[in-house]
Amino acid sequence: MKNIYLFLVTLFYSVSAFSQADLQDFGKIDKSDLEMKECSFDKEADAMVLFEKGSLYFSDRLDVYLILHKRIKVFNENGKDEANIRIPYYSGDNTEDISSISAQTISLNEKGESVIQKLEKKLIYVEKVTENISAIVFSFPNVQPGSVIEYKYTLKTDFMNIPDWYFQSDLPTRYSYLKQEIVEIFDYTAQITRNYPMALDKSQQKSKSFFFGGSSPSTMIVMERELAVKNIPALRDEPYMTADKNYLQRVTYQLNRVKKFPAGWENYLNTWEKLAEKLLESEQYGLQIRKNISDTEDFIKKAKAITNLELRAASVYDFVRKNMKWNGSDTRGSTEVFSKSWQKHTGTSGEINLILLNLLKKADVPAKPLLVSTRDHGEVNKNYPFLDQFNKTVAYVPLDSSRYLVLDATEKHLPHNLIAYDILNTQGFVIQKGAPAWVNLVETTPNRLGISFICDINKDGTLSGEANIYSANYGRTSRVSRFINDGEEKYKEFLKDGNSNLSIIKLVTSNADVDTLSFIQNVNFKLQNASEESNYIYFNPNLFLGLSNNPFIKEKRVTDVDFGYLRSYNLTGNFKIPEGFTVDELPKSVTMIMPDESIVMRRIVQAEGQNISYRFILTFKKAVYKAEEYDMLFELYKKLYSTLSEQVVLKKI
Repeated sequence: MKNIYLFLVTLFYSVSAFSQADLQDFGKIDKSDLEMKECSFDKEADAMVLFEKGSLYFSDRLDVYLILHKRIKVFNENGKDEANIRIPYYSGDNTEDISSISAQTISLNEKGESVIQKLEKKLIYVEKVTENISAIVFSFPNVQPGSVIEYKYTLKTDFMNIPDWYFQSDLPTRYSYLKQEIVEIFDYTAQITRNYPMALDKSQQKSKSFFFGGSSPSTMIVMERELAVKNIPALRDEPYMTADKNYLQRVTYQLNRVKKFPAGWENYLNTWEKLAEKLLESEQYGLQIRKNISDTEDFIKKAKAITNLELRAASVYDFVRKNMKWNGSDTRGSTEVFSKSWQKHTGTSGEINLILLNLLKKADVPAKPLLVSTRDHGEVNKNYPFLDQFNKTVAYVPLDSSRYLVLDATEKHLPHNLIAYDILNTQGFVIQKGAPAWVNLVETTPNRLGISFICDINKDGTLSGEANIYSANYGRTSRVSRFINDGEEKYKEFLKDGNSNLSIIKLVTSNADVDTLSFIQNVNFKLQNASEESNYIYFNPNLFLGLSNNPFIKEKRVTDVDFGYLRSYNLTGNFKIPEGFTVDELPKSVTMIMPDESIVMRRIVQAEGQNISYRFILTFKKAVYKAEEYDMLFELYKKLYSTLSEQVVLKKI
């Protein structure tokens, strides 16, 4: 197996529980766990992990095995969703395999006795997710509030792919325990993300016998380590948070080197320079950029004739976007023969962007591959040269000493001069020979939303008007995508933003096919009076802003707030008061500023004769707020939405 020629003989392996009170054998359970009504340290939980136990070890053939045993307590109807299990694994080239699956439901009957119902093997399925990814799928039988479900399986993988271990999840965890045994011939870096104190972190060396095909065993040193945590609350989704794994307590592994026989070490990807060199010489990566792509000669000739470097890069970007369709899968490189993707005009993000890089090079654009991790994949730690920290490749094009382009040809509606939203506020690693280079993927161009409208207010309280909505930059990209993908009728519902009293009579759009121009939405609308009082007319003037619901309603938060991009809202409205009515209440003109001045809101309201003029401006000068800054963000949003809820009140004379 990869430079080490070894044979398999059965290895007898056993792991004893660290603490009987925290870890129990399969099927054995304390009655108190069955009678438990709630999680003592996370009372909002619908279910909790009673314990999760992992035993990681090497076989005689030096394959890696992880035996996992997990037990979950279900508290209520919502918690029953935990009974649906899906375990993904890398099935390509038989790299990984899952076996020895056992699962059962444990409940109390009417007599207070525990009843066990085992899951039948025929109800365990293998689902093919992609060409290389499969998943074990099953559901527990007869799960009710109060039930405990548990399952156990063995994952087999190779020494290059030790699985990560997560001590924390979206459920509160009473106890999570991992015992790892690493054979001395392998040198790994173990990166531990710590948010809570470890209940156990103990290491020791011991000798262990391995049979490598001979009649007598060979003795090796094994590095044993036990890790455990207790009583960790759930990490729940919060508005504008990035990947869960950025905050979850976990341990991840990277292979640095392997000891060779009879002496010496073989180094693996233990530096960023080596990682880059390996990728540049990989058939699935760097070599793809050097190949010829059929039927592109004429285009390349035309592209080379464009003297402006940025426009030349943009022309290649547009050409690839026009000719390739993304299949929805993110990959770092190519998963099949390069030419097939081009012939089918479809592929993964890696395949499409390697084609982009190939054609940029052919057009004399100094493009380089840029490894990135999308916002939902997780942050990159530059201290650890782990390839698995990345899940996507895009094109990096330096224009001069201070300007650059980051191009992702899966983005059908994104201008070439904007960075894709899914990698904003992350770090990209430039794949090049020599010293490693990093790019901070931060965008100062804001999402701009401009709204102007004129309304006639009828005596029955109905508002009739015409609005012009201008969406630029990121706002343009998201709205054009929604309009094209969802269609006009669904887009009208989007514009209403949940306002059941608002009707879109007519919608006319412009510039949906020109990504360098603002997306214009011209709307004829009616707004019904929300009050049944015939002597009063009530209405909220903040139409089409998309700010109907405050996303920050919880007073405490554990994750950072990452808006992605800066934001700018500008609304101007004019309302004509009907004869026989006068202003009874009018929202006051007000200015609101965040303590650090990163968010500014201004509202200017005036009434003159039979006209009301309304102006609302909201600007963000900052895209990311750390969790410790949340208090001031929470307070500002509370005041902001209180202000946005204020209505104009007209009274019959």
